[in-house]
Amino acid sequence: MLEQQFEKQLKEIEIQNESLDREAATLLESLQLTPKELRQILSDRAKFSPEEWKVIQRFKHEVQQQIDEKMANARNPQKSEAAQKSLNLPSYALFCR
Repeated sequence: MLEQQFEKQLKEIEIQNESLDREAATLLESLQLTPKELRQILSDRAKFSPEEWKVIQRFKHEVQQQIDEKMANARNPQKSEAAQKSLNLPSYALFCR
């Protein structure tokens, strides 16, 4: 059961990643840049006004937070199963509150 939930979540993440990859490719194509060139431009503070630089840094921070949250919320079925077994409860007890 936990493995099925994990597989479903993993599939959803793969779909989201594929969608983001397509969007990124479209953006890079429209800008006529490679990913490396875009990273170089976005890492050069001298190319931006102080306000633009703050926006870029805030965006980077927000994206990293979202990634960290998704990774923290990803379930590990083996860890969950081991935790349940360590409680030494009968299987029906999992459904009781």
